[in-house]
Amino acid sequence: MIDNKWQGTELNAKTILFTQKEAAQFAEAVQLKDDVYFSYEAALAEGYENIPLPATMPVTFWRVFDIPWLYNMDGIIHTRQRFYYRRPLIADRAYECKLVLDKMAIKHISIGRVQFLDHTLTISFHEEIHAIAETTLMIKGDN
Repeated sequence: MIDNKWQGTELNAKTILFTQKEAAQFAEAVQLKDDVYFSYEAALAEGYENIPLPATMPVTFWRVFDIPWLYNMDGIIHTRQRFYYRRPLIADRAYECKLVLDKMAIKHISIGRVQFLDHTLTISFHEEIHAIAETTLMIKGDN
């Protein structure tokens, strides 16, 4: 179980940028077919400034963070995600990301004692929030 001292912790902001190629690779991996994810011209024709990032791509933004409360954790299960967009995220744009561990809860379920961790990832460009991603992780009690 993760110590409650981490609840409310906000990690230092990190910058992340995905290229058109990376956006297209992710779109292909999640089996998206729309040309806007693969063609700059198609994206422009649909009103985007560049190739849009697929809607679920923010889950990969976590890779830029060093997350101390997840050190040495086994059996982490990604249980829920929600995305809220104020503006589309697009390729070749450097976004500032902030990750916060909002809430922790221990529950007893059929597999035993587990801990749920609610996180918020805020994605901004020039200090304007473009998207928010909420993620819940579940950790088995024997960690």
